[in-house]
Amino acid sequence: QQITRFFKLINNYRQAKGSDGKYAFTLPLDNSSADDTYRRLDKISFRDYLKTNGFTSAYLLWYLDYCCKDDYGVLSGKVSAWAGLHYFAARKGKAANAEDNAVLTWPEGNGWLMSRLRDEVKDHIKPGQMAYVVKPEANRVTVTVYDVQQNQTITICAEKVILASPQFVNQRLLKGTDRPGFNVDSLQYSPWLIANLTVNDLPYTKGAPLCWDNVAYGTASVGYVNANQQSVSAVNNKRVLTYYLPLSNQEPRVARLAAYARTYEQWLEIIIPEMEKMHPGITPHIEAADLWLWGHGMISPAVGYIWGSQRMQGRQPISNQLFFAHTDLSGVSVFEEGFHQGITAAKQVLQK
Repeated sequence: QQITRFFKLINNYRQAKGSDGKYAFTLPLDNSSADDTYRRLDKISFRDYLKTNGFTSAYLLWYLDYCCKDDYGVLSGKVSAWAGLHYFAARKGKAANAEDNAVLTWPEGNGWLMSRLRDEVKDHIKPGQMAYVVKPEANRVTVTVYDVQQNQTITICAEKVILASPQFVNQRLLKGTDRPGFNVDSLQYSPWLIANLTVNDLPYTKGAPLCWDNVAYGTASVGYVNANQQSVSAVNNKRVLTYYLPLSNQEPRVARLAAYARTYEQWLEIIIPEMEKMHPGITPHIEAADLWLWGHGMISPAVGYIWGSQRMQGRQPISNQLFFAHTDLSGVSVFEEGFHQGITAAKQVLQK
């Protein structure tokens, strides 16, 4: 009953509009209504919102925690209610040949989108160029760059620069440059572990058959993706299972320190038992386990961030020379928001 009531509430939010005529929740989120009826939801946690509205079902709360971990890297108690509701209510897609809001993807995921964007500007991209100092000066911006192939440092002078890197990187690039009112330490970035498991067989298990996205109830991870799901090959039994574990049980700084101290074998002691729970007997079929640790996997929309001063200050250009574009300036790490931030920065450059 609570699950039904929750999604009825979401459907109402999906269609709701504020006094300014804008949708309460939409993508990009900057286009959402400024009506305080909705924006004040950013000042409380999603978990507190659920409690206040009588949502106590262990199954529903587990699912909503799963959703928050999957998109934001943290539990519902660390996400603003506005962001938690936005996860469900923002998408309003209509499909001609599928269910509304069906997932649109490609075998290579967002890599397909990146390739199409890159094709448009490939002659202007300089790979192997590592910028490590960006400095605004009187009438130009100087960018100090290490050329990996030439093994030399060069300086690029530009009228204007767009930094499409996260803010914890920008603070190093811009060391010594003041950003009034902006405190990068106030941003919360979620650490993640990702494991690519190469398996030569997948033992039978109870529950749903193998899907693209596979999740087990009550586990710490957000499950795994069958990376070969869209493959048309009928002869190769090998699969790559991409397992995702947000390190959300501790504060991000503490979780990062613990993660860096953990050995490869200790990570496997977390991963393998969980995979065994989903597929009993899978261990001898794992041929390789390649692990990646992302200390700052994504921005998390903490209480007060999306409609607070820090996000707005972080987007302010510096001296009409430096402009910023990244999903952490949205608070939600999805492709649509990254795309929007890039367009916004480009318009700022062109307008001034």
